[in-house]
Amino acid sequence: MSKPYSIALFGGSFDPIHIGHVSLIEQIAIEFSFDKVIVLPCKQSPHKKNAPIASDADRLGMCQIATAHIDIVEVSDWEINESSEQSYTWSTVEYLKNKYPSAKLFFILGTDQWNVLHKWARYDYLKSELTFVVVKRQEEVIERVDAKYISLDFNNPVSSTLIRSQFSNESKPSGLSPSVLEFILSKGLYKK
Repeated sequence: MSKPYSIALFGGSFDPIHIGHVSLIEQIAIEFSFDKVIVLPCKQSPHKKNAPIASDADRLGMCQIATAHIDIVEVSDWEINESSEQSYTWSTVEYLKNKYPSAKLFFILGTDQWNVLHKWARYDYLKSELTFVVVKRQEEVIERVDAKYISLDFNNPVSSTLIRSQFSNESKPSGLSPSVLEFILSKGLYKK
């Protein structure tokens, strides 16, 4: 019997996508042998107060550029183009279950979101439809939650917040691929 087609969903603001995101995608793809990883830049996360700084189109473009070398990655504009003001995971899962009815869906998230997962909209639906890939630093502990999960140790000091801060302070940003950096500079993103 063959294994079901497996798809990992990786949502986020990606404002901007950085080498930590890309390295995580590469490691997860190898570690868990996913058939596809769908990168989903969101319109507005319900878990964040501030809207992304870069436009939807620019964040989508950066994701496409950053992951172009990874064959199994698909960058989706579905959450950006979906009609609601905020991006909800349950809505994305419903859409993808219809698009890939026989696929097994996984959802990549960090321990910060795993530990508050029970507060997410339609949590019961999510835990019935997904297996979560919990990404943790080696010293972090995964709290018990009544949802299916697998875990991955992953240490990466890069953050989008730090990168945006480096741009606004006019210091040389670190943690970006050369092609994403070139895109940001050509568009004049993240300047004061």
